[in-house]
Amino acid sequence: SDLLILARADEQQVQFDHDAVQLDLLTSDAVESLEPLAHERSITLSAEILEPVTVLGDAARLIQVIMGLVDNALTYTNPGGSVTLSVKVHGPNAYLIVRDTGIGIAPKDCDHIFERFYRADPARSRAAGGSGLGLAIVDWIVRSHNGSVSVESRVGKGSTFTVVLPREVE
Repeated sequence: SDLLILARADEQQVQFDHDAVQLDLLTSDAVESLEPLAHERSITLSAEILEPVTVLGDAARLIQVIMGLVDNALTYTNPGGSVTLSVKVHGPNAYLIVRDTGIGIAPKDCDHIFERFYRADPARSRAAGGSGLGLAIVDWIVRSHNGSVSVESRVGKGSTFTVVLPREVE
């Protein structure tokens, strides 16, 4: 299904809604729904949201971004670790930050992890059931919302994914 989504995107057959979306509420709801999975894996999952943040976009697709990033963080964080989501505003932009204390990503891989089928560690990714498409879909959705996604990571220390989206002009 991931490959079909990207194929349709390539053919520009995917339509996005353009509604006012409360990014802070989507994030809180995602944390609440994924908390049992995090607990099962002995990972602390939390949200840091200081203020309401509204963006113009497709709520279902933005949920897909949040869930994809959190699923990735939970997959690569060992028991006893943590995953924290933050939503912030700075100037005209909204920031969604997903920070984990996981295994991290080697510097040589950071530039490629948003590419289709790219796997930083093929053996571990296959064992976890990944297709190598999740982060490519996240990148496509974010770019379709006139935003950007980036990663900073240190092997053995964890990763921080930052999504930047334009805020809705009120």
